[in-house]
Amino acid sequence: MKKNDILKIVARIAVILVIIIVFVLINDQIQYNRRSSFIPKNDNSNFAYQIEDLSVDGDEIVVTGWFFELKSVANIPREVDDNNVLGIVLYDINAVEEKNIDGTDKPKKGRLFTVERMARSDVYQYFKCDYDYSKCGFVGRLKKSEIDLENGDYQIVFKTEVEGELGYKSDIYISKGKLMFVNPSDVRELDVQGTDLAPIVNNGYCLVSYPEHHVYVYQYEKKLYWIVDGEYPFNESEGTVIQCQLDTTQFERLPKNLTENGRYRGSIGGKFENGELTNEMNCGPYRVFARDIPKEYSITRIETGSYEDGKWIWQRYFRPMFLYK
Repeated sequence: MKKNDILKIVARIAVILVIIIVFVLINDQIQYNRRSSFIPKNDNSNFAYQIEDLSVDGDEIVVTGWFFELKSVANIPREVDDNNVLGIVLYDINAVEEKNIDGTDKPKKGRLFTVERMARSDVYQYFKCDYDYSKCGFVGRLKKSEIDLENGDYQIVFKTEVEGELGYKSDIYISKGKLMFVNPSDVRELDVQGTDLAPIVNNGYCLVSYPEHHVYVYQYEKKLYWIVDGEYPFNESEGTVIQCQLDTTQFERLPKNLTENGRYRGSIGGKFENGELTNEMNCGPYRVFARDIPKEYSITRIETGSYEDGKWIWQRYFRPMFLYK
């Protein structure tokens, strides 16, 4: 075979290899774009999850926690595909919204974590019921260079089908390098220095921050605290009722008076004035209502608010920081 013929063959092979490499790279980018994009859906009672830790490992940020889709909600069975691969996307909440030509929102784009799943026996024991949720743990990794960790505000989005379109916006944020459980734009610094509320606010978890309605909910150890300022709309004549309903996986452990009436949620609400701590501790300029977190049954999500005259005055959903011991 002549030298020129050999060179032609080598050149053709090189061209084919380049085409294959370019095709693979383009296909990988298309796949990444699909996995890291999502049509946003609001969080709902179909899921239980927690991100427990945020750390930096070399050039990566690492989040650890657990996530599972509930196979029964309000004691009603649901079809859940256990084989779906979990997708975790970090979305910049300050990103400019992109529009289609017709004015509708384009799918949002985030940064995709690589996710490793694992068993979590502690989570399984806490939520133990007719269904096996043991393989719910995860470790997610993302290159630090892909985000502005020190200055950015991001929201964790879960995709129950990593190749699917829908992304469920969680109530977990990474704000300026720290885990938060309320939207950073809602955060308010409370004036608690020198009061008995200081350890609750400084060492606890802020799970609800609703400045428009002058109410903030903190968890400190195994107790919830509703902290309200002087502009909160109290019902001075009849008492101010705080609603607090709790979803669970362990319906059989709920009080019988609830399940007999077809209510498969726990309830720890009541009149603010009856559970008030303001006269028992130094609360500074605030009034405080408190409740112990029930230990008799598991809790997947909590609904709280104030409901009067057939409508909500204010309402928020949140998830407690799960304490397994």
